[in-house]
Amino acid sequence: MDDSGQLGRGFEGSTAFEVRAVNTAPPLEVLQEFALPRSPESLELRLRLEGELYYDPEGGISTYGPAKLSFNSYFNSFYEAYWARYTVVRSLALSLSGEGRVWCDVYRENDVCGTALISRSLIELKPGEPVLIPLEIRSEADGAPGRLFVDLRAHRPITITRMAWITPQAPINPVRLGVGICTFNREAWVARTLESVLGAPTRAAVGAVVVVNQGAPLRSPAITTLGGRERARLRIVDQDNFGGAGGFTRSAMELLKDRTLTHVLFMDDDIELDPRQLLTTAAFLRYASKRLVLGGHMLDLLRRHILYEAGNQISPENLLRPNHHDLDLRDLQALSELSRVSHAHFNGWWYSAIPTSCLREFGLPAPVFIRGDDLEYGTRLHRAGVETVSPPPVSVWHEPFYAKPPGWQLYYDLRNRLILASLYNDMVSMEPPARLMKLLMAHLIRYDYQHARMMALALDDFLKGPALVAEGLPETHRRVMAEINTLAPAKMTAALGLSDGDAGFKPKRSFLQRRMLGSYLRVMLGKPRRLGTGIFYTDMALQWLRLGPSYVLASRGGHFFQRYTHSRRESWRQTRGTMRAIGRYARDRGRAAEAWREAHPRLTSHESWCERLGLSGGLEPLASAA
Repeated sequence: MDDSGQLGRGFEGSTAFEVRAVNTAPPLEVLQEFALPRSPESLELRLRLEGELYYDPEGGISTYGPAKLSFNSYFNSFYEAYWARYTVVRSLALSLSGEGRVWCDVYRENDVCGTALISRSLIELKPGEPVLIPLEIRSEADGAPGRLFVDLRAHRPITITRMAWITPQAPINPVRLGVGICTFNREAWVARTLESVLGAPTRAAVGAVVVVNQGAPLRSPAITTLGGRERARLRIVDQDNFGGAGGFTRSAMELLKDRTLTHVLFMDDDIELDPRQLLTTAAFLRYASKRLVLGGHMLDLLRRHILYEAGNQISPENLLRPNHHDLDLRDLQALSELSRVSHAHFNGWWYSAIPTSCLREFGLPAPVFIRGDDLEYGTRLHRAGVETVSPPPVSVWHEPFYAKPPGWQLYYDLRNRLILASLYNDMVSMEPPARLMKLLMAHLIRYDYQHARMMALALDDFLKGPALVAEGLPETHRRVMAEINTLAPAKMTAALGLSDGDAGFKPKRSFLQRRMLGSYLRVMLGKPRRLGTGIFYTDMALQWLRLGPSYVLASRGGHFFQRYTHSRRESWRQTRGTMRAIGRYARDRGRAAEAWREAHPRLTSHESWCERLGLSGGLEPLASAA
């Protein structure tokens, strides 16, 4: 039986779909390259396979015999809903290159029709002759757009060398990305990231890269080689540690001097990046129907199939709500969720492309050091009508937050959220003193005296208003670290011989406050439960657990171990100090909030940042957007 007879089985009655083979010239614009797997280990987010596969190190794949290659996957789906909502692309095509005869089926999945076959073609692939299958993007007016994916079915061996979603439409926006990377003592990581960003495939999209180094001098041979090879595009700037805010801002200031750049793409140093994501980013922006910020998803570097977050929303209570948190991308239901447009107030700066016109028009990031710069700037643009869009599969792998031990970051989390609420009081509310008291009790129940002290420091520094910034970002950080280091839990390399702690029970909601108050009183009276030391985990609500005189806190993957020990003296000391700070906050927060609002335009100005970074007269002033 021939290929048509073999592969057409199961599709009887599908007469609405014409079997066709279309050979044509190369496409005008590539929107998204397919990520063909390089090895079995990289298969699960790229391809679902029935049959045997040969992996070409150069990127192609070949079958040994009959096979079905389903690209119904995270990286190779085309998320039509995002392109329909935010771009002008309406004409679409699937481009295939390779060798052999294959049935090509294209499906659309959405909430209205489920999964529907929209195109079937029997195509003959010949080396050097791409095959084009015309398609159309469904607009929101025409019906529910969703997600497109492709299945290939072959009776005999085939080779696929390249696949891409393309369009014959001409782009409407010039796009030239300037990449800003902030690094602090991660030389090996930043070298790998630069290799990905400055590789040959990205040359048309990336016009310049600025690395702001705030740690030890970069001496890696790999970086030295890149610097020589990419002298025209790569610049490395050394400065004191002004946190992520200072590093990213300095990179933006340098990149804004190049008037040919249309976007500043902030990017963390410790990411794993597929260069194709840069090309998809540039393509999406070339067709964008309005000015927007494009953010990349954060994939879990330790569980590579997990989507950690895809943009973030801020609740009126000033709490963060990440989109699609902890989504298993191997699950087809997860891909269905991603086929619907999600809205975000901001995207983390592990990967976030901001129009240069926004940086000129709305100012530079706020001087908050770290843990809040991306949050504040995204909120600023959101209120100005500039949306943040996080279209799949634009993404990077990044170390997840749960793998990092709790520490000094809480100071910035609390202080900067209070600053955010001051600046955007029409969107989010200030932290109620009662909630702060509850947070203090939770820290003390866990013997976490370091975080209790951080609360007091964060509240007092917030109440200083803009005068805090005059102290200097590095100076503030050094002062805070000196205050809290003596209260840090003991770090351990392992917790051998200890068993999981007694999780006790979590009572019904009506008893939660009583249980918490009882635990707090036992701690203050110096009477913790007489249990042996156990291991507890960061995903447990420790205020409900039965803790002995000491315990070990760890992440589930064993990335860190910290020992916390009860101290009646420290419990009383931190209670008195932090309660006084909460009282001052309850009395003076309105005055401080008004001072932060009034100073915000000045604090985020080019002139203010030049002075802060010691660059007065060293950078040309920013002109208005053309």
